[in-house]
Amino acid sequence: MRDLYRVLGKHNRYDARGKKVVSFATQQQRQNVLEIFMRELYTLGYKPENVRSLKEKHIAAVLDSWEQRFIASEKMSASTLTTRISILRTFFSWIGKQGILDDPTKYLKEPTAIKRTLVSNVDKTWSGQGIDINAKLEEVDKKDPVVGLQFRLQAAFGLRPREAWLLKPHMADKNTHLVVAWGTKGGRSRANVLIDTQDKRDLIDLAKQLAPNLQDSTIPKEHTLKTWRRHFYYVCERCGITRNDGITAHGLRHEYANGKYQELTGFPSLVKGGDKSQVDPDRDNAVRLDIAEDLGHGRAVITGAYIGGRRKAQ
Repeated sequence: MRDLYRVLGKHNRYDARGKKVVSFATQQQRQNVLEIFMRELYTLGYKPENVRSLKEKHIAAVLDSWEQRFIASEKMSASTLTTRISILRTFFSWIGKQGILDDPTKYLKEPTAIKRTLVSNVDKTWSGQGIDINAKLEEVDKKDPVVGLQFRLQAAFGLRPREAWLLKPHMADKNTHLVVAWGTKGGRSRANVLIDTQDKRDLIDLAKQLAPNLQDSTIPKEHTLKTWRRHFYYVCERCGITRNDGITAHGLRHEYANGKYQELTGFPSLVKGGDKSQVDPDRDNAVRLDIAEDLGHGRAVITGAYIGGRRKAQ
């Protein structure tokens, strides 16, 4: 393991290209996966001298073991398996063995195990579950008005829960648009989320009242991020906002994406009952890219997880 930690010390702070600093969460996830990989090797009877002596047979053995665990549903999902493979590929590029990890389906008995679907056929919005959004938010307000405000920020600007918690409204407000630079996934900030309605303007002004100083986030001062996260999801549970109840906090990002799609195209998305023939494919792609940027994703294809499949040119 000592050799592994030397490599991590040199490379783990940066993205796969070695240019941008990644978040601590990403660094920790990489370290955890690589530790699991090495422990798995030893469990399987392999004892490489150091990480640079790793060979394709080692990868094949571990992936086979992980696949069996996936098939047996031992707390491993397709998404977990895919993420682990991605981290392994990055790691091998660090040690100069870029080509050692071939197409991962080559090593699996059931290649579909790692095919993560980026297209949803299920409406995950609150409205799609028959929820009166305003009534539900009023219910949340009664439990905790700050949580209610954070939910409204999610719905208005397509924020993740953590982004809503850590948003610094005074610094984020650029008059016509909102900068989302705190709590973002992978440290990817975005500065083009429009404040284009009076309701959105009023919401940001309210957030400023609750976080009056320049550096204040929407988390109350008596809380740390850790304690606020626990409190936030406690309120969610008390208000019936859980997977078991059919809706989650993340569902408000789905609400935002589907609402913006209809606003910009004039038609509902596929998960909202729209038809592939209603929107010109080029327009469909342009709108998807716009939504992806608002949500903090770099690729338009990601929107398929929110609004359904893409329309292809004839």
